[in-house]
Amino acid sequence: MNKIIVNLDLHGGDFAPLSVIEGARIALAKHSNLVFRLHADQPTYNLYSKKYSDVFEKNEWIECENFIPPEM
Repeated sequence: MNKIIVNLDLHGGDFAPLSVIEGARIALAKHSNLVFRLHADQPTYNLYSKKYSDVFEKNEWIECENFIPPEM
């Protein structure tokens, strides 16, 4: 089975980052060939990486300090 790499902006979308992380968790449970690159700042990583270790440990986290907040 071919590996599929998907980049996810954990700051993007309504109710992010929780909605994005939970969506990734659901997708990983259904598709074993998925690999995510999780883009987020350090505070987001610190807040969610332990609770969602199944997502963060099996995928690549890429630190990004800049993002556009939803209120802009």
